[in-house]
Amino acid sequence: MSIKDGLDACDAALEKKFAKAKTFDDGKAPLATLPWAAIKEMSYVQAYGQKKYGEFYNYKKGMEVSRHLSCALRHIAEYMEGHDKDAESGINPLAHAMCRIAFVLQNLEDKTAIDDRYKP
Repeated sequence: MSIKDGLDACDAALEKKFAKAKTFDDGKAPLATLPWAAIKEMSYVQAYGQKKYGEFYNYKKGMEVSRHLSCALRHIAEYMEGHDKDAESGINPLAHAMCRIAFVLQNLEDKTAIDDRYKP
């Protein structure tokens, strides 16, 4: 038996001994791979919004898609103009932009979005 054959047999034995449980998660969202630093920053925006608007779920009421996206674009522009912190909240403007885009996606899912986009 060659060394390679011996190693292959050893690998097979280890795989059998430490076999993992079966899962059927093909096609499911790989949530463990999300950018957690970004999500944490979004949560700070949510906490700030709760103080400002009096509730965490204000966004669930829905609004015009264009208003959310205009706000997101203003925050992106703020960041592109060199501002690392939003003047009002002190949170990175990109986290604000991410929240607004996330709100649109959630409102679309919940069917509370007012889709006012131009459609030729």
